[in-house]
Amino acid sequence: MKKFLVVVLVSFFYIAATYAAPLSSYTVEHNAQQVVAPKGMLQYILDALPDDSQILKKCITENNQKTDSFSKYFIVSKANLTKNPNETYFVRPALEPYCMAFYGAHLFRYWFVKVDTTHSDLTFTLVLQGGGDGIAVLADETNGYKYISSTSHTAIELYTRIYRFNGTQYELVSCTLENLSTEKTTLCE
Repeated sequence: MKKFLVVVLVSFFYIAATYAAPLSSYTVEHNAQQVVAPKGMLQYILDALPDDSQILKKCITENNQKTDSFSKYFIVSKANLTKNPNETYFVRPALEPYCMAFYGAHLFRYWFVKVDTTHSDLTFTLVLQGGGDGIAVLADETNGYKYISSTSHTAIELYTRIYRFNGTQYELVSCTLENLSTEKTTLCE
């Protein structure tokens, strides 16, 4: 039964990846068009990351940038998680200028932000944040939001996580672990 479940999940991931929506991003590559962040969105993310904000300030100083130039350190794209293209955004660190606060040995941090435009002031909700080697918006959806796939790896293991929207935020619904030496795929523990 467990082997059957693994085969079904691997098939799901293959099909989902085959029919993926346009947004995908990897440690050193980003394929979606960059846009200007809605006013206040980057500050909203930084306010949620006080330790990283301090490191970012140090990066800005070391790179002889103006203190208000923190937006240069991020790439912002429309995430298109919903039918409204102005409702959700994907944010990740820029490759240039580089700031160590948002990278690991080979992974990058990312944020998916929902923007509420129904009031005169924009309000933001962080619906998913994480880190990995790759991220992709998939075609399947739940509660009006598309699924998100995140990958990360070690030297011999590849982790693939699938997230779906629960009505408030994204939650992990599956995780597979592929051993690159044995080519066996199992569920994450």
